[in-house]
Amino acid sequence: MGKKDTPALDIAKHPQWETHILETYPDGRIRCVPENSVWLVRELPQASVPDAESVRAGVEVGASLDRAQREIADLTQNPIRRVVSKNNYREIQIHWVNVPRKFTADPENPIADHLNAQFGEVETYMRKAILAVRLIPTMGVAKGGVLERVGNAIESFIESTREKKGAPIEDYDRDAMQVSIALSRAGLEIPDPATMSMADSWFNYGKAASVPTISHDDHIHFFKTPRDAYRAHDVSPRDCALWPADVSEHAITFAAVSKFTMSDQTASSPLARWVLALTNRDVEARCISIRGRLEPGKVSRQEVKAQHSKYTADLEELRTAGKVTKVEFDERLAQLAAIEDEYAYDPPPTLIETSIIIAFSGIVDDIEQVQPPGVELSPMLNKQKDAFASMKIGSPVRANPHPLEPTAALIAYSGLPSLSEGGDSPREGTLVGFSEVDRQPVYISPSAAFEGDAAPLLACYADTGAGKTVLLQSMAVGLHKIGAPQLIVNPKRDASMKDTLVAAGAHHMTLSELEGTGMLDPFRTFSDPLEAASNAYSMINSTNPFGGESAWNEYSTGIIAALRHGALNGAQATGQALQMGADARKADGSRRFDLPQAAVDKIFEAAEASPLFGASFAFEPGRERFRLGDGTLLVEVGKSAFRRPAEDVIDVRLDTNLEVRASVNLLRTLVWAGAASLSNRGGVIHFDESWMLEKADATVLEEVGRMARSWSVSVWLYTQKATPHVQMGLKSYLSRALIGHLKDPIEARAALDLFGFKNERIVDRIVAKQYTHGGRTQNDQALHAQFEPDPERPGKKRVKRGSVFYSIDLKGRAVPTEVKLSEEFQYLSSSTPEVVAQRKAEQERLAQMNGDLSSDEESPLAA
Repeated sequence: MGKKDTPALDIAKHPQWETHILETYPDGRIRCVPENSVWLVRELPQASVPDAESVRAGVEVGASLDRAQREIADLTQNPIRRVVSKNNYREIQIHWVNVPRKFTADPENPIADHLNAQFGEVETYMRKAILAVRLIPTMGVAKGGVLERVGNAIESFIESTREKKGAPIEDYDRDAMQVSIALSRAGLEIPDPATMSMADSWFNYGKAASVPTISHDDHIHFFKTPRDAYRAHDVSPRDCALWPADVSEHAITFAAVSKFTMSDQTASSPLARWVLALTNRDVEARCISIRGRLEPGKVSRQEVKAQHSKYTADLEELRTAGKVTKVEFDERLAQLAAIEDEYAYDPPPTLIETSIIIAFSGIVDDIEQVQPPGVELSPMLNKQKDAFASMKIGSPVRANPHPLEPTAALIAYSGLPSLSEGGDSPREGTLVGFSEVDRQPVYISPSAAFEGDAAPLLACYADTGAGKTVLLQSMAVGLHKIGAPQLIVNPKRDASMKDTLVAAGAHHMTLSELEGTGMLDPFRTFSDPLEAASNAYSMINSTNPFGGESAWNEYSTGIIAALRHGALNGAQATGQALQMGADARKADGSRRFDLPQAAVDKIFEAAEASPLFGASFAFEPGRERFRLGDGTLLVEVGKSAFRRPAEDVIDVRLDTNLEVRASVNLLRTLVWAGAASLSNRGGVIHFDESWMLEKADATVLEEVGRMARSWSVSVWLYTQKATPHVQMGLKSYLSRALIGHLKDPIEARAALDLFGFKNERIVDRIVAKQYTHGGRTQNDQALHAQFEPDPERPGKKRVKRGSVFYSIDLKGRAVPTEVKLSEEFQYLSSSTPEVVAQRKAEQERLAQMNGDLSSDEESPLAA
């Protein structure tokens, strides 16, 4: 009796991946195992839903997904009735991931190493949403004659049966092209490799998809190494509470949507945006998988009509039997009417045989605690492993026992494509902070406004105590490290920024160093003679040396004529130009200047009497003008004669105190001189308490805007009120904003209106009070910084959440941004005696090493 042949070992010819994606293709196609199905994947465009500029704009975020589903549903061939056509419905899967990762700065950013060192431990999220459509193969689609096409079909059939690989990828070309065109019309794009990698291995933070696991009844544990998995299993395969604390693992809980309890909701209603509730700080969904078949809207409309009579009859029978109350009966009829209304005109597709599974971070003991309003969740007990498998892209596993039939609109407008991101380019800016909920980094650039020919002004609106001044210093330190030249004007006598900025390397000077120097004279600031004359006139007008309206009105025409005469004849100082005009009047006896010597003398007397006025009024040529070198210059009041204007004064020219008028004038000319010096250098002027500038006259900020635009200089204004900017018509000069807490709703709406926002939700947050319950409880909705007990310092508090500012960027996106202060900045800004002493010692040691003076003593101005 002969030996039986020994069967060959069944060795897999392809890797048995944990993932279901076997192959990826450049056009967005993927092949999935074990069915060898081919899908086309596209990424959904994302934008913020809750913080959109209007309710309509928030709804429009979901429009791309809505249209994409309609486009795919319309590809169904010969749709008639569901019972006949459903096998032809297109199968789709929407795969949403929200994966935490550590912050990493763009490698092209000049201070990337610094940002990584300071913020590398901050947790951000990679949030993406992709749509996958299962493709239909067509055998023998190659070009050619009949024999060639038959040959192609035979070859395709042979290839599809060889090694059970499925149809050749070429057989999907026709359908891939058709689906691709449909999704392109909806605004979807091919995802990059990083997105696909994260979508495929979201459960392991985007790393290797093959990872050791231990499945329990209501969750799954994912381990960093097999050794950790063995250690945990050896201790207890069932009770994870007994595992050693140093085992590296994380748990995920899978739950299924079993019912939508919301009814008659518009796309803008909070209940309709059920996905948004899965991304707050208390609920962290890691992945959502929505899969089903898209039924064309016209078929769904027929189904609704066909089932109307049966549904109402069944409902009437239940009422007659006393199984539903009159109220319940009426509510269900109203729901039916709402459904019929939705399908009456331009009916949306319906996603039939739908499975929605959500993966939550950690072990969720009570699934009701994480379910969104209007949604019921099932914990999927003893089905965790199956739920995990069914969520993978292209998976043939169907583990969800709760099939649903939501309209495509319920998915599209759920907030699923929502992502709060904004700010300037990460390649050239410094970090402001991170979007409050979605944790996306928000950058601010010194030159972004001019790369796209945008308006040059940025406004920061916030009340005292909202963190405005700290934000200014934090951004200034970052821009200083980038190398952007800066001028910082701080007209507050009792709130110096010196310690922080000088410690970071900035130069410091006071207004007293400018008094009487004439360095800010317009004839030294403006190279064009007539422009110099015009601004010198404006400068004298702002100071009003005559102290009243009548004298100024009498001599104003003569003053501008004299200044123009002097400018055209080579004058290099305001006083020189005025005297040249007066001398010309004496020489020819003409009254065309209408400027007697007595008037000129009066102006000269004011400039001599007020050193502040003398800072911008030079008598003769030859002195140095104000020029900024590289780095950052902080200008503060110091011991100068500077006098703040009263906040309720409308026109400071009418103030009886010359020093008040001269103080405001000095601020104005300092901004002019700074802008001229920073011209085309990618520089920034920061002006704190900018409302003082507004007191000069009603057009001063518009004037600053024009100068900044012509010289390509960014001017950032920090103030407490936005209504003056609205009244001044400053909207066309503003391109970016940072809006913190404003207690007055009028000011909050004005700030938003300047950028076209009509979102009352944002207004409510801006004006929200810091404390509730009589000052006992911190208000989570308030934009103020929040604090908590510091476990390392008994009796002390630490920052739980930094101040929040709405960052409005050049693209018109408003992002609630938590200001993140680096450890270095906190060290530089600390006022504790021991830290101050340590900083001083370091500066002295550095000065000795360099054999030079400290940065505070060096000349802040260019030679």
